[in-house]
Amino acid sequence: MDTARNFTPVNDHIAQINIGPGSYVIRGTERALVIDTGYGRENHKEYVREYTDLPLTLACTHSHFDHVRGNVFYEECLLNPADFPIYDRMFDFDQVPEPFRALRPGPLKPICDGDVIDLGGRHVEAIATPGHTPGSTCFLDIEDRVLITGDTVLHDTVWLLFPYSLSVEEHNASLKKLSAMRNRFDALLTGHTVGLQPVSLLDDLLEASDAILAGKTDRAGIYNYGAHTGLPCYYFGEHNGPLVYRPGHIFKNQA
Repeated sequence: MDTARNFTPVNDHIAQINIGPGSYVIRGTERALVIDTGYGRENHKEYVREYTDLPLTLACTHSHFDHVRGNVFYEECLLNPADFPIYDRMFDFDQVPEPFRALRPGPLKPICDGDVIDLGGRHVEAIATPGHTPGSTCFLDIEDRVLITGDTVLHDTVWLLFPYSLSVEEHNASLKKLSAMRNRFDALLTGHTVGLQPVSLLDDLLEASDAILAGKTDRAGIYNYGAHTGLPCYYFGEHNGPLVYRPGHIFKNQA
């Protein structure tokens, strides 16, 4: 296989796997941590094996099919338990090659806020950031000071539009949680982008979230994409997509 196509080094310890949105591998001296596995259209583990032959631990930032469908090539997965109820349905999509359609993932194991994965000389902390999904989780490479955000913080559109997505207020609390610990990371690795991203993405998204909660309308709009039409949104940066949410689901206690 073409190694240059299969992964892109981020630094000496982290690589981005070039299938699916925001799939990464963090390599220690004893183990490697795989984070998210993409659409499952290729054998994800074979791509990872081009980067490392260390024993693998798999964890996912959240349970959406574009982040977990490749889990079928691994024995088990660490996931925040709040996302367990929506995980299994993500393997019913048939947009994968025929030989992979019957494959199902191994068991889930819980990973919770504050849990630390020891890879040998490198430690990765799970940070619960509910919003996009109830169990959305960021992973902090403590030594390299890099935060892997999944779809909690993106350069592109952030969706709080699913029936199980939490409110803008609850997502805002997760963003403030990350902002309060920003002295621990210098850069982001997000879903749906390539390479290191600036921490300012977090600031832009938090500003937009604060504006929605305050009822500001200067950058408000209506979002239409595919089946998702007529939804309220707020643009969170000059070059960024919008923060999209369900009508009437701004505050925690709303429907």
